[in-house]
Amino acid sequence: GGIRLKPDTLNRMPFTVPENSFIDKKTISPQITAPTLVVVAEHDAIVKAERSERLIEAFPRSQITVKTLQGAGHNGLASHPEYLAALRDFVVGK
Repeated sequence: GGIRLKPDTLNRMPFTVPENSFIDKKTISPQITAPTLVVVAEHDAIVKAERSERLIEAFPRSQITVKTLQGAGHNGLASHPEYLAALRDFVVGK
């Protein structure tokens, strides 16, 4: 499983992803060495909890921050009250 990307997105990524392919967390996560934020929607019907957990497990604990948005579904994450706070806290440092 993975995430389907638009070809123009691939050119902006700081790691190599073959065009028209899925991101394979086991291939990509070792290439990402920066601190990483994973935002999980509690009631996401598209990205199931098991997939999120596998992604989270692919990163070293010291590198990853996980924020679960309680009550959130797949769509509308940006409008969830805790979403922008999670991004701010991650970027600015809390």
